[in-house]
Amino acid sequence: MKTATFLWSFGLLVLGAATSVLASDSVVPQEDLVLWLDAAELAGHVASDGRITQWRDRSAEGNHARQTDRNLRPQWVEAALGDRPAVRFRNGQFLNLGQPASLDFPPGQAFTIIAAYSVAEGKFGTLLAKGGGPQQGREYHLYTATGRLGGVVHGTRHETPIGDGPRIAAMVCDGRHAELRHDGAAVRFQPGKGSTAGDVLIGVRRETAQNTGVYWPLEGELAELLVYRSALDKPTFDRVETYLRNKYGFTAPQDALTEDIQKHPARAAESLLRLAQQNELSPDLADLAGELLESSDPFARGMAEWAIAMKIGGENNGQAVVWTREAAEPWFQRYLQIPPAQRREADWVRQAVTRNIHRDPAKLSADVDAMLQRAEQMATDFRLHGELPDGFDAQLAVIRSAQAELAAIRQGDQGLSAAQQTWLDARRAMREIALANPSFDFGKIVFLTQFAPHTMRNITRSYSWKHKPGGDIEILDDIKDDVRARPLLAGRLGPGYVWGLDLWWDGDRVLFSYARLPKWPPPLDTTSTAIEGQNVFPLRKIFEPVRLYEAAVDGSQITQLTNDPYWSDFEPAYTAAGDVVFASDRCSKAPECGNVTYDHTNPNLYILSRRDSRLVPPTEGGLARYEPAPVVRKFTDSKDLDRYPYSLDDGRIVYTHWEYQERHFMEVHALWTARPDGTMSDALFKQHMSAPLALRSARSIPGTARLVAVATGHHTFSYGAVVTVDPAHGLNSVSGLRLVTPNVKLQEGPLAGRPVDRGGVPDPGGLYRSPWALSEQCFLVAYAYARPKCTGTSGVDSNGFGLYLIDAYGNRELLHRDPLLSCASPIPLRPRQRPPIIPTVAETPETPKRATEAVCYVPDVYDGMPPEIPRGTIKYLRIAQHVPWPYDQVHGTQDYISGNAGSRHLDFKSWAPVRVFGTVPVEPDGSAHFTVPSDVAIYFQALDQRHMEVQRMRSFVSMKAGEVRGCRGCHESQAQSPAIGAGFGLAMSRAPSTPTPPPWGSERTVDYEAMVQPVFERNCTECHGNRAPQGNVDLSAVRMNDGLLMSYHTLFGSRGDGKETAAMLVSTADRFSNAGITQPKQFGSHQSRLIHTLLEDPFHRKSVKLNPDEWETIVTWIDANAPYFGGFLNKRPDSGGPPRREPPADCTTQQ
Repeated sequence: MKTATFLWSFGLLVLGAATSVLASDSVVPQEDLVLWLDAAELAGHVASDGRITQWRDRSAEGNHARQTDRNLRPQWVEAALGDRPAVRFRNGQFLNLGQPASLDFPPGQAFTIIAAYSVAEGKFGTLLAKGGGPQQGREYHLYTATGRLGGVVHGTRHETPIGDGPRIAAMVCDGRHAELRHDGAAVRFQPGKGSTAGDVLIGVRRETAQNTGVYWPLEGELAELLVYRSALDKPTFDRVETYLRNKYGFTAPQDALTEDIQKHPARAAESLLRLAQQNELSPDLADLAGELLESSDPFARGMAEWAIAMKIGGENNGQAVVWTREAAEPWFQRYLQIPPAQRREADWVRQAVTRNIHRDPAKLSADVDAMLQRAEQMATDFRLHGELPDGFDAQLAVIRSAQAELAAIRQGDQGLSAAQQTWLDARRAMREIALANPSFDFGKIVFLTQFAPHTMRNITRSYSWKHKPGGDIEILDDIKDDVRARPLLAGRLGPGYVWGLDLWWDGDRVLFSYARLPKWPPPLDTTSTAIEGQNVFPLRKIFEPVRLYEAAVDGSQITQLTNDPYWSDFEPAYTAAGDVVFASDRCSKAPECGNVTYDHTNPNLYILSRRDSRLVPPTEGGLARYEPAPVVRKFTDSKDLDRYPYSLDDGRIVYTHWEYQERHFMEVHALWTARPDGTMSDALFKQHMSAPLALRSARSIPGTARLVAVATGHHTFSYGAVVTVDPAHGLNSVSGLRLVTPNVKLQEGPLAGRPVDRGGVPDPGGLYRSPWALSEQCFLVAYAYARPKCTGTSGVDSNGFGLYLIDAYGNRELLHRDPLLSCASPIPLRPRQRPPIIPTVAETPETPKRATEAVCYVPDVYDGMPPEIPRGTIKYLRIAQHVPWPYDQVHGTQDYISGNAGSRHLDFKSWAPVRVFGTVPVEPDGSAHFTVPSDVAIYFQALDQRHMEVQRMRSFVSMKAGEVRGCRGCHESQAQSPAIGAGFGLAMSRAPSTPTPPPWGSERTVDYEAMVQPVFERNCTECHGNRAPQGNVDLSAVRMNDGLLMSYHTLFGSRGDGKETAAMLVSTADRFSNAGITQPKQFGSHQSRLIHTLLEDPFHRKSVKLNPDEWETIVTWIDANAPYFGGFLNKRPDSGGPPRREPPADCTTQQ
């Protein structure tokens, strides 16, 4: 039997009229069957009193269930389930299977348990169990509780709603995940690690972990029990379930749900919700959910609304729009017309369900207690800033009253209904209190709507086809009232979507990017990672790029700001001076960590100025524009990626800077800042922190130097946990991270930091995006609930995100939800304080000779250097660049690394080739003063008198033309720069040094075959040639099967045949290493055996005489991390033919 690789959920079965339950297509599958108990087989084999001594196992294992105590023997009933026999358990009766090896399922072992049973209303008990005591020690336990089906798998318990009467229930575990299944619904959970050596029991479980006593006895009938030592795949499970349904005449799930809608609407709604979570809500079931939208039970209405939302959102997750507002189904139109107040109520129900408090009056009561504590804390804090808002005390009284009412409510259906209603009353009061926060002092918000992305989640994806057409910029005119949002663009830009949003400080205009998509859908499946990656190049010729626009908030005018025919401009933000900073792939750079068959691009930041342009009003029905076109200049230069720019309250620009220079690509997604002219770009926070992997979408918290941001992963969109960042704690101090949503599980990587002082929002999961800080404790956000079995590539359904107010006290209140689209980027629509305008210091008329240069000064390279590096050691600084992978409209991506860049390759020690600009002197006092190229991502190496690296900067920085920049010490993580002034060292008393190029010049990249092998040929191969090399060190130019020279293999401990030699002769940084700060002499020439041999071995000191250029070539190559290739792989050569590796056509353009 084929077992399921992944767990699946079963849906409705279409049952035909079975002529016989034992027809050939209904025979129980035998493979992996380790227990089959059938009450029909007991006929003629029970005692005269009907008591069961032994229930024989029909499987080949012979696992017979027995009971030796007459008083504990269950009763055989001839006509029970569907007029067929069953075994009735009462008053603690049970059967014991002992401890057979075939029924022992340790952690990691797959199994399936299926039972046909019946319990009356209010009854419960154990169906099958192994183990006792606390749940952590139970191996497995399938049981019923009042209105619930429960399961324990290796110490982890989960429950799901279920009705009474005859049922088929199952528990399936594939070793990694477990599911409870019944009536077409399934709920998934994670098994634990618990196990036990106890007995396997039917009808009870052991009371203790020591295999003594019994507990949780069954009050009901068990007709048939089947256990498999595997997780049954769907066809096999369907065969077993069909056999049982036909045999016992069970009602089909839809019929059972129809009955439940009348008797137990909330229970029916939850069953529909579980089906929707499994993507199994059929059209017929959607009709039932539509009926429940008008139920008198608010919890039934809420869960039905969520079930329909998941069906619509899930089925719209692909690149095609399945559900549009014009769909005619009655249930769908009923869902679209839900008023705002009912959506808010439905969201409260969602919160109760996700926290699993909705079915338990005691838990609802405890939650009201927590509400009261929050409200009282808020009252205390608010009084510190003035009087309490009007009505605050009245709402407190409502919560106190609800607390008292819940304390008096008892269990049972009527008690539960009353508890749920009382809890909702308290939630309404709590909402009023949350919205009374003094920082929530506005009535309007502007935001955007869009379908969630359907392409692969990754920080690099920046294409116009990332989202489907749909959505708008929306304005909600009264947050606190039941009004619907109104669109701002209203189709005037044609089919497409909005990407990025900012509001001018006067509150009268918005800045955004828009992707026009008149040719939708794409001709291929862009939801596929491989298909999209391999077709980016042709897709860019089909779809228009993303462009920048500005619109008046009153809807009177839309102005187009950029119009590049090929490159996309997106995520724009205003500067205080009125310029626009934005992300764009017009930098012509490609990511360095993908597959050679892909053609992706990476954005950098640019700045747009319209100061010398005039606004041309639109013609009728057209767009306004600027003439001449606004000037666009490079703002940052990164070989990897800069994105998500925003203006801080102090006038600087904050953005996410992703780099992986001789490091793994996962960890360094840091917050950087720059002045509005692009100068002083530097790390602000998380440059050398491993967790979280990334911080994105950062903005100022008003009145503070702190920021709010989203903590997320690398292979994610900007979705994750809301955190606050305090750079004053230190550039890389985790104590500067506070968690507003501490329980969010990131899609990738760990979360770090500690909860905010008031505890934060107690989410059991879900994802946040685009936070806007109202204060240190109050935020506007977009939030999507955790979605089991989400079919969307982003991990969120297409309509998953709604807009919320959250606070540090733990409140989360829905402000707006669109039934078809996700919402994002909420901004208070009101004027706010404009940041100060920081003067421009770069590219001034006073520095015309430095139009392509910046000036850098270092007062003391030893600042921060450990004491083992004595003063006088550092003689030079080397200035270099890891050249970014190019992308252009003719050749697409030109890869440096062949194959899969995420795999290890002997010939690729770094992610990119290296260009050396040259060296500059360091004065005896440790100072240096020199020029560097502008708008180039450069890094530095501190060198000794032999030009050997003492300290390497495995990061990079770019400077603007005319910028004068100081650096403290020679290390990667700089908290501040020194100020220009007297007494800053000898170097400052002279003109800046111009870098002295390396022997091969500054325009060529470092190339092993062209530069290093000739040194070996001239000096080494007489003794270390291919024939009988001395010391088995072969430095010859013989080309091996992989295309590399034998000498390169030798230097890295390889014989060229895949086998390792005794030692590596060259030390390099690991490009898969973490974000840690590089230590002096950690690798490079000082750690390389080749260099030690040349310097210290008497024979080599006497026999090998390298000239200065040869020596500098060897040590520079090693300190450049020993690259083999200097050029890129051109997949589309101009002359045609197969891909070939070429050097950059002009290295001066590779910046």
